[in-house]
Amino acid sequence: MQSQAKLFLALSLIGILLLLFLSTHLSPKEMEISEITEKEISKNVKVQGSITNVKAFSGSRFQLLTLEDETGRIKVTAFSDEKFNLTNKQVIVMGRVSEYNKELQIDAEEIHLA
Repeated sequence: MQSQAKLFLALSLIGILLLLFLSTHLSPKEMEISEITEKEISKNVKVQGSITNVKAFSGSRFQLLTLEDETGRIKVTAFSDEKFNLTNKQVIVMGRVSEYNKELQIDAEEIHLA
């Protein structure tokens, strides 16, 4: 009975370690903005482009960015304690696609300079 418990514990730990490894090493495929459709709602995406506008809201951590690439434009929502100074900079945005007011947007989880 104790050997079975040890086996199950070992298998559980291996599974947890595998999940941690996969979650840190798997990232969504990079897409162009024009490829983002309603089918991607609730899915994670990775997009590279230039920030053309940053709208910060006073008294709030919320910021609304406009991201453009050669194929289109999309809004990116971001929450941060610091205000982004990314206008006209190339960035890589990873986040989840959502819809607001019948427009697709990306709810940013990570934003990095390209």
